Amino acid sequence: MTSIRPKDRPHTSAALSAAGRPVTDQVHVLRDRINGRQAVVGVVGQGYVGFPLAQRVAECGFTTLGFDVNDATIARCAAGNRHRKYRAIRSVGDLTSVDVIIIAVPTPTRDGEAGREPDLSVVTAAVHTVLASLPDDRRLRLLILESTYAPGTTRNVVAPIVAACRKLNREIALGYSPERIDPGNTTYSLVNTPKVTSGYDEDAAFLTQLFYSQIVDQAVSAPSLEAAEATKILENTFRFINITFAQEFDQYCEQLGISAREVTRLAATKPFGFMPFYAGAGIGGHCIAEDPYYLHQSMQDAGLAAPILGAAIANHEARAGVIRERIVYRLGGRPIHGARILLLGVSYKPGIGDARRSPAELLIAELAAEGAIVDYHDPYIARFAGRDSVDLGSLQPTDYDLCVVVTDHGFVQVRRLEAAGWRVLDTTNSTVSDTPSPAKRGVLERLSGVTRLLRPRPSIKVAS
Repeated sequence: MTSIRPKDRPHTSAALSAAGRPVTDQVHVLRDRINGRQAVVGVVGQGYVGFPLAQRVAECGFTTLGFDVNDATIARCAAGNRHRKYRAIRSVGDLTSVDVIIIAVPTPTRDGEAGREPDLSVVTAAVHTVLASLPDDRRLRLLILESTYAPGTTRNVVAPIVAACRKLNREIALGYSPERIDPGNTTYSLVNTPKVTSGYDEDAAFLTQLFYSQIVDQAVSAPSLEAAEATKILENTFRFINITFAQEFDQYCEQLGISAREVTRLAATKPFGFMPFYAGAGIGGHCIAEDPYYLHQSMQDAGLAAPILGAAIANHEARAGVIRERIVYRLGGRPIHGARILLLGVSYKPGIGDARRSPAELLIAELAAEGAIVDYHDPYIARFAGRDSVDLGSLQPTDYDLCVVVTDHGFVQVRRLEAAGWRVLDTTNSTVSDTPSPAKRGVLERLSGVTRLLRPRPSIKVAS
């Protein structure tokens, strides 16, 4: 087998398998423990990624420890546990027996001098915590990161932390496999969604792919850590850019007095070359609303202007203002100061209780800054933005000047609300008012003028 220097791109694990037995006895031992489902697995972070992952690992026969620093999370995991080989833990000392450690913690952004910027503090803190908990027994362990961040982070940020206190490749084999969990998706799960795997060197790549091949249907080996990191950040930024264009197209269609959603549905009847994306109140969540900032920063660090991604970020950050203007217009002349506004749904997507980076947060902040009185109702979110969810059943149309659908959980129908006397703005369905706004009338008049210049084509009679 060819020796690989640390800065060289590691070979795929498939290539390693073809080369024969792993190069060290320690790798051999860990390989056998993974293959025999005897390895003890610790999953650090028991949120929307870590808990389902730990449950799946336990389901496959591995003794599994789910570690989290939040007492409420530990209680929730203990209550939701379905497998006898899983145990939720709060003490880092319980990780001493692990053979495989998976870090599945968030990679948020934070406010910086030039806007939103990447924040790796949760990842680095988790790595330090894990390394400090392991005994100095010189036994090889596999450390895998699943968090999303810019290419080069595992090698240039995580690996030096590991090397400072452990022998990299001898005591710690370092792998990376980006999470692909989609909360609420009933078609694609952890099991049937292909898992991209990679490692710091050949042995780490081999062990990482070997482990995931025990718990998912397909483990796909990437040629390097950087390729695996770039894969996930490309997936999410692709969606981000297309959604922001859908938002821009939505503004254009509003000016024309047509529904962008209906146009998109019509375009989606084309069976090739088109993928539908829909505009709403904005982009939210722990991934799509965060990851593009990591890529944008990395591209700028590489000397690229990244104008397309930069424009998409600007569109994203301006979306709350667009919705606010629609609210002002829909109020029909009623001043926004003192207006009573009810938001329906504040989670970042339908059917889940996760409100991280929800577009409702910025919208509430903008409305409140102008003196509006804002309440919300969401059956999945009991408290949000410093207020409690109101009881929808006890409300009357006269209680609010406007009802704004932000997230459609399917529990209300806009037409029924309107029939009951509610004034409604549906941001999820791009509802167009019957009365065109002044800007819309101007566009329609200009289009009408162009239309009058066109001559109708003569009809062609077909002989019977």
